Amino acid sequence: MSKDQRLHSVYNPEKEALKYLDSLNISPHTRFFILLECGFGYLIPPLRLRYPAAQIISVHIRSEYTAAHLPDAPTPDAEWSPASTETCTTFLERVIGDSESVHIKLIEWRPAIALDALLYRQLVGELTRFIRRSDANARTTRHFTERWRRNTLRNSRFFADAARKTFPELAAYQSDDLVICAAGPTLEASFPAITAQLNRGNTKLAAAASAVAALRARSFEPDIIFTSDGGSWARLHFFEAVRCLRRSLIVAALHAALPSCLLGFPILFFGDGSAEQRAVLDEYGLPRVELPQRGTVTASALDFALRWTTGQIFLAGASLSSHDLHSHARPYAFDALLVQTANRYKPWYHQQWARTRALEAGGSYKLYAAWFEQQLSLYPPRIFNLGENHPVFTFCHDGSY
Repeated sequence: MSKDQRLHSVYNPEKEALKYLDSLNISPHTRFFILLECGFGYLIPPLRLRYPAAQIISVHIRSEYTAAHLPDAPTPDAEWSPASTETCTTFLERVIGDSESVHIKLIEWRPAIALDALLYRQLVGELTRFIRRSDANARTTRHFTERWRRNTLRNSRFFADAARKTFPELAAYQSDDLVICAAGPTLEASFPAITAQLNRGNTKLAAAASAVAALRARSFEPDIIFTSDGGSWARLHFFEAVRCLRRSLIVAALHAALPSCLLGFPILFFGDGSAEQRAVLDEYGLPRVELPQRGTVTASALDFALRWTTGQIFLAGASLSSHDLHSHARPYAFDALLVQTANRYKPWYHQQWARTRALEAGGSYKLYAAWFEQQLSLYPPRIFNLGENHPVFTFCHDGSY
């Protein structure tokens, strides 16, 4: 018996598929079914009958099981195979909303493991990580939705000026190299490499808002500042930006917390692709710039750079970890908050230790590292390391000096 024949029952594959669905615990509120190699599609008709409003997405191990090769088989709403020009994760991000994890059901057709066990397990891991990231985004969205809406309303004071600007700076950035500074503790050791790269010329300096204080303490003034944090505390990062001798271009999420002192700065707003944020961009005549929610501004900055520039991209301070008592490069805007609350019962170093341990225990570092590890192999050969970043960035060319 061939491997293809082992995918389904030789006698009654429709009954086999129905029996398998009956054994699964499927929520009636499921909106997306991801079928991992459903073969000839026997699962699709009963799913459509039971969940008519749900979308059925097929992820194939072999391209010969796609609709193009099986015209008589039931057709899913969307499908991916290794022959696709985009990665499975990119495909899922395009067809499934950013915060839909509670409405996703992954259904594995286990006999397909006989086709390619290694690829099958790789896809299971990739699909599982996608659902976990979606779940993290969903929890963040549920927690911060009202705050984000309030921030978007407050940010409307910047919209009229942002809509009038043509952002001529971007024309220069599109061909220049770009150094992106994250706020990880390894940023401090990367300053000599950053200086050497900037001295080469035709290089612009970009930074997460949380890294601006550390950069300015070493006389660096970024050309671009990225922010996506909706928490009110994030405004503290911009007090150093206002002290810069030049006015940096601010690339900000619509829901980011922005202080009023940024009035007059060039601000380029981006949405997350949701219908609500698209409506805001269109209503105010803002450029339609959309970046998926990534949970970390460094990933958003990298997304922006890959879409808007053609030069090389140099990454510094992407530690994705804490070093001893330090969770970020120093000076850091939030350090003052710990100093103000310090006393003999709660000394500064103990607060700092507790904060770094909480960040590590939260699991976000591992989540971001898994995303970068998965995506870096797909990025063009344009990304380089400056200094000691997280080990996952060894996928990039080592641009250390």
